[in-house]
Parts: sequence; C-alpha cells; structure tokens
Amino acid sequence: MAQRFDIIVSGAGMVGACCALAMARRGYSVAIIEPSEIPAKELNDDGDYDLRVSAVSPASQRFLSELGVWQALNAGRICKYEKMVVWHEHGNARIEFDCAEVAQASLGAIV
Repeated sequence: MAQRFDIIVSGAGMVGACCALAMARRGYSVAIIEPSEIPAKELNDDGDYDLRVSAVSPASQRFLSELGVWQALNAGRICKYEKMVVWHEHGNARIEFDCAEVAQASLGAIV
C-alpha cells in the first residue's frame, strides 16, 4: 500500500529535521527521507559528543525556540559569541564579524 504525504523532506540533518517538525506542527503529513542511519543512542553529559559545532544566528535561535528545540538543548553546550573570522586557506580571502558593528550583545551562539 502506497503512503501519501503532503511534504517530503530530503535529509534529517538540522535543517531538514526542523523543517519537518515545523510543517508537521502546522498540520501537514510529513515524511523524511534520510540515506544514512540516524544514531539511536541518547547523549548525556558523560556521552560521546560529535566534535562538530554550529553557529546559530539569533533568528534561528528564535525559530528553534518556537519549535521547543532550543529549550531542550544542554545549556552547558551553548556558548554565545561576539566575534567571528572566516577565511579561505588558499589566497587572502577573509571576513570578520563583530557584534559591536551591529550594536548587539552577541552574533549568536555556538552549539
């Protein structure tokens, strides 16, 4: 029997999962297609964390709060940042961001 969905999301990463959750909360039937296995292991304070981090903008933080996701994050794993430098290893491509330039207390949070 074929299943029918209003929305199909490709990828269960941060963006895909948030999109699917937001659409489901708006009443759509949603399917997520993810080619890799999603770890079932729950992480705790003694757990094995992925070393990757994400810079989350204030707008994204508000969106995650609306979904109830931000509140569920371990507060000890969140750090606000005031400056950021992005560069490319080849050539002299470099850009700097500073919260003082936009009159904000921070640019966002590293999660």
